[in-house]
Amino acid sequence: PYRSLKTNFLSREECAAIRGLLDRNIVHDEGTDFNESSLNMEFQSVSTFKLLGLEGDSEDEDYVDIDIEEEDGEILLEMLNRLQAVVEETFNTSTIMIEHSDVTRRSSPVPSGVGILRYLEQLHYLSTGGHGVHSDRCWFGSSEEDIFLDGFECVQTTEHCCAHRTHSVLLYLNDPDDDTLKGGDFYIVDRQDLDQESVEDSNEQIFTSEVGLAEHMRHTLRVKPSCGNLMLFASDTRNLHGTYPIESGVRYAMPMWFSDFSLLGVNERLFDEYLDRVWKLCPFMGGDGLPIPTKFKEYAGEDSDVYIEDCETFIEQVENFAEASMKRNGKLRPK
Repeated sequence: PYRSLKTNFLSREECAAIRGLLDRNIVHDEGTDFNESSLNMEFQSVSTFKLLGLEGDSEDEDYVDIDIEEEDGEILLEMLNRLQAVVEETFNTSTIMIEHSDVTRRSSPVPSGVGILRYLEQLHYLSTGGHGVHSDRCWFGSSEEDIFLDGFECVQTTEHCCAHRTHSVLLYLNDPDDDTLKGGDFYIVDRQDLDQESVEDSNEQIFTSEVGLAEHMRHTLRVKPSCGNLMLFASDTRNLHGTYPIESGVRYAMPMWFSDFSLLGVNERLFDEYLDRVWKLCPFMGGDGLPIPTKFKEYAGEDSDVYIEDCETFIEQVENFAEASMKRNGKLRPK
């Protein structure tokens, strides 16, 4: 499938622990006026890898100590390992790995008199903000284009941020009984123009539409930001998505991005970005640490209960496997 929804992935206790971990470790706190209508967005996040002590240099001037109990770290790592199995099963792949993850909280009240369509139109280009309709691997172009009413193109380019991310995952953390949160639903456009060939094509480079996004958004699937709801989807143009405004309260979530080398091998730059992420995370993979993609476990050494010790050999074996796989499939990387 190119998208899937799971429920009850986390318990209430696990969600509460991760929310508390974020609340104690806010390192980004910025309210920004995105336009003249003063659509304010309060957005705060901490990298999951930083919470686990895998990112950041304690000698940096702006380094902030992380307040994390051992039990909280165990919850995060156990969750990531459990998620790895779900992602591999959902997308039928054993060569996919987590590339980045954040724990976030967001509050974004809509000013009175601003309609939902106009709100989304004003924010459609803020893909990093996550409210406007977007695709994680294609670019609509200038924010001045009236893509909501007219036809448009969404082009996947290697220059676009993080084009090596092939799959996206959203995990929600709000307690089901939290009646202070209103709004903030995730939505994904249920494209009516997809034929079976398009559904199965995971490398659709350009999405060209004769009608505006407003027409496409007549058909959407919605997900409540409730504890344990887990949305998994391919990051390409088949899955245009965004978030409805938050009327009140605070929404907690964990956005995560994965890279599958089998979808990147035709492009050397993207594949090298993939290997770079494997290299940076390698010392923390294995044992009780970060998950190792199933296909690569045989390269991790004889003792799979400890961290990978020889990352240079591990990366070399992963690259050799990728080259051989692409050669068999007729997908040699351009030099």
